[in-house]
Amino acid sequence: MSEIMNPTEQQLAPDSLGESMVPISDARGRIYPEGTRFNRELVEQETAANKKGLPFASRVARDDYKEDVENQKTLQMKEFGFINKVKLKKPKMNWKKYSDLKNFEVIEEKEVPDEYLNKIHPGLRVLAKSTVYKFKGYKEKYRLMEDGPSSIKRAQEVVKKLTEPIKVTSSNE
Repeated sequence: MSEIMNPTEQQLAPDSLGESMVPISDARGRIYPEGTRFNRELVEQETAANKKGLPFASRVARDDYKEDVENQKTLQMKEFGFINKVKLKKPKMNWKKYSDLKNFEVIEEKEVPDEYLNKIHPGLRVLAKSTVYKFKGYKEKYRLMEDGPSSIKRAQEVVKKLTEPIKVTSSNE
């Protein structure tokens, strides 16, 4: 029988960048063991942007972070001949850059049937708005879907318009 191991004190202790080795998972269930503090902040920023209906380029942010850390390491190798982990500084991230719509291209906009909501609301055709974005200079695509309550509300308005009686005005007056 396998047991879930609790992290040791050594794993919980932060390293030179203030990061511990405790794994963290994002909203999609992916687990990131290294750079936990950065990844935790990244997940929080991505969640906040998505709640506002904005795409968030998490891959770009992660690449920028790794690039900055690697630049610090190469500078230390040139300067000292070795990497002094104590002198490595956590990079300052401009989080707004990764959710700014100016940095994204809209690739596709469409309405997609939501099977789950259609099953829950029989007789109502629920379509969720889907928008696919691409961060300029990168190939990764980010899809944003409309939330369920908004999709249901739009579907109910369509049904209401279709079932409204047509008002005919007479011109004999």
